[in-house]
Amino acid sequence: MKRPHDTDAADAAWCGTQLERVRDEQLDRLREHWRSHGPEDARTVALIENLAATLLDLGEDERARVAQESAFAAYRGELTPRDPRLLRAAWNLFRTHQRLGDTPRAMEVFWHHLAWILESEDADLDAETRRIRDWLRDWTRALSADPPG
Repeated sequence: MKRPHDTDAADAAWCGTQLERVRDEQLDRLREHWRSHGPEDARTVALIENLAATLLDLGEDERARVAQESAFAAYRGELTPRDPRLLRAAWNLFRTHQRLGDTPRAMEVFWHHLAWILESEDADLDAETRRIRDWLRDWTRALSADPPG
């Protein structure tokens, strides 16, 4: 597909159209896989997570939250609390709650599923979980900083 290059607005519209196409294709793949393998299947959950990321890119934050909660619930039923996949799902859900301005729900996810990471040593975490821990450390430092004035 040839991409128009005349204006920023055209570029933005083209990107939006492409993301919508990707979203629709992801929904089709998810529905098909869900029917044949069920909602708890690892590939189904991965497809849900991919769809949630696309929904966030499209600004469909509430729909993304619903998808993320579905993935998180599936992982919680199958994985240990320290499994990197569960932690990634908790992190994504935490960030989406923040983005939606739902601080109480974000804090609930933080305290129940992410806070323990702050005290963990590098050797106990994989690379992605270390990045999440570092972001959380920065976030908690910013929360505790004295306001300017």
